[in-house]
Amino acid sequence: MLSPSSSLSPHTAKMQLTATSTPHPIFIYVQAINQVLRLLPISNEEPFRGLSSRFVFMGYVGHAHQLSPVYWPEEWLAFAHPPHDILRHVGFLHIVNDSTQYSIYEIESGGSAFLNACRTDICAANLHGGISPIWMLDQLAGVQFNPATYPYGFPPPASPTPAEITAWQTSLPQPSSSQAAFADTLFHQYLDFDYEPSIIEPTSVFDLLPAPTLLDDDNSVPDVMTLVSTQSSGEAESPHPDLPWRSTSRGDILDKGQKLLLKALLVASPWGRSIKLAKYLFIGHFLVGIPVNPFIIPEPVSRQLVTTSFLRALRFNEKTYDELSNEPLTITNDDGSETVVGWSYLRNRFLDFYIDITSELRKITRGSTSTLAGFAANEDEKMQLICRLIIALNSDNKKLIQEAISDMIRTQAFKEVLWAALLRPIAELAEGNVRLADLYPDAIQTWTGCLRKGIVGILITLMYQAFTLQIPSDSTNLKAPDLHPRIMAALDEIYLHPDRFVSFFKVARELPSLQFSPSFRISLHSSSFIFRETNVLVMDPKHRLPKYIVDNKRVRRMKTLKDLEPIDIAFTSDLEVPHARFIFPVPSSGVELPLSYFSKT
Repeated sequence: MLSPSSSLSPHTAKMQLTATSTPHPIFIYVQAINQVLRLLPISNEEPFRGLSSRFVFMGYVGHAHQLSPVYWPEEWLAFAHPPHDILRHVGFLHIVNDSTQYSIYEIESGGSAFLNACRTDICAANLHGGISPIWMLDQLAGVQFNPATYPYGFPPPASPTPAEITAWQTSLPQPSSSQAAFADTLFHQYLDFDYEPSIIEPTSVFDLLPAPTLLDDDNSVPDVMTLVSTQSSGEAESPHPDLPWRSTSRGDILDKGQKLLLKALLVASPWGRSIKLAKYLFIGHFLVGIPVNPFIIPEPVSRQLVTTSFLRALRFNEKTYDELSNEPLTITNDDGSETVVGWSYLRNRFLDFYIDITSELRKITRGSTSTLAGFAANEDEKMQLICRLIIALNSDNKKLIQEAISDMIRTQAFKEVLWAALLRPIAELAEGNVRLADLYPDAIQTWTGCLRKGIVGILITLMYQAFTLQIPSDSTNLKAPDLHPRIMAALDEIYLHPDRFVSFFKVARELPSLQFSPSFRISLHSSSFIFRETNVLVMDPKHRLPKYIVDNKRVRRMKTLKDLEPIDIAFTSDLEVPHARFIFPVPSSGVELPLSYFSKT
């Protein structure tokens, strides 16, 4: 519960504290009304219980002769700084034996006036370019100081893994706080390309792997969560010697026959389930827009992500790497010799998954820019629109880029791409009850229920790639690694000023609720569940045509726009995807090996 700060007189505050037994006030920013309000927590022991955002500790608010902590949702951090004047900086607080200076703010006029009676002889530069006084805590006689329970933000840094558990047997140590400093600047050549590979036939090693059985028993989730290692890199024991990975192999040591044998081995092996799930965790990391630029990823970071995805999958399946390494995959060759395959081979195949899925999404884009999907009235109009969008996205004019983005997300084509990327059921996971979005539930929508900008950014860039494949080659058009930052810069402004982009956010609020509904089908010889996609045509990437359906008259025909229904917005927390049937219980942070294990020495 939130209470307006302006209504809190000392007497009122005291009454409210007594009613809720809150040890001291906490203030947080509420984007919906653009104000900082007093938090009345549901639980005294867990003041942030029920809130799904990540909160940054900003400093202290002066109010009612008190200094109390103020927290800011990480997603809306830009609103805390100029030219926004929601928080007015009035000075700094210095605590004895603590070298940190904490900012002091006003959230209502005169709220910190009591500080003027406290003499100070010290000042420092503030973020506004001016000079602000510094008050020493031991000089603030008569001022009630309410220390921050979470001075490093919430959720707080995790506690170490118990010393008796070997880190690589449970999971992986947490990386150091900064991963930006590394010398290896090689990039994957696979993440952007000018051609579109053909649909790959089912010859991949992983195509026939068993489906991971995802837990749906709520009682099992805490047990899985407790397995997550949060040991800092400075305290961690050395990982299993197979896990460090300092160079990427581009070749393939297996021939076609050996790959077929390996498929069969994986189906019957405990390696199979974890490899299959890890594949989707790896792909999902890119498609939910977690990397700053998913089209230009340093090789050490990519190797770290592959390994992390695999170990998260192991954790979920309650396996350790030590257990798997004791069951090697041994291929018996035609000449009677044996080839042993392990993680050092399997991990190099993960990069193919990214190529396959992004190629498929570009094909779906091309199918969705047809008259069948309502993109344009005819082929000439379609090409004119595509050229206009390409020109706008290549422009240096941010307004034109924003208009192009707004135009694109309103199309049925964007819905089709979003559905295929994140919201369609994955048949090989938990009998089709899991979508890729469900593996990253905290990355799909903002706390106001809108599709997150990282997802918009990568999907718009992939659609742009598909557009450029439909026109004559033009070397002046930007490539994806260069275009994506421009799109994100335009989206930063859109998400910072939702009042200026009303039509964009009307659509962005609907998009996470794209849904499918199951129905029970009975035939002469069998019965089964089928899924009916209510808001999308479901484009076939190979033929670039909508899905075929059997209508109410039992006529098999191609799905049309008339079969689609309006999106029914489902309101959920930002840690739950609308229409989710499963939430992946192993968090996406705190399980990586330090980047040094993946960098060249």
